[in-house]
Amino acid sequence: MTKPAQPTAVVYLCTAKDEPVVTRKAMCERIARESGMHLAGVIHDDKGATEPDQRRGLTYTLQMLLDGDADTIIVPTGEMLSVLPDEKARVSRSVRKAGGRIIVASEVSAR
Repeated sequence: MTKPAQPTAVVYLCTAKDEPVVTRKAMCERIARESGMHLAGVIHDDKGATEPDQRRGLTYTLQMLLDGDADTIIVPTGEMLSVLPDEKARVSRSVRKAGGRIIVASEVSAR
């Protein structure tokens, strides 16, 4: 797919089944809106999925960048990508390699 004319974001959430996501999702959607980005979707993984091959939502989110369907991933906190430093670094490299960027909403909101 061709790169969208308007900056396009996808929100990625990785939360426990009983954890409320409404506030986190709304925070990410607000940042996309205030940044003038089109929101391509909200992708969700279960927090219990710790191995990369169990996180199909994250895989799909990264594929959206590779396919040109989005150019930005917005996450509520950096831990949404992974609590494991090596895995977080791998995801960040994949995003950069695809020409995308990651926005951490809690860091933007704190400014």
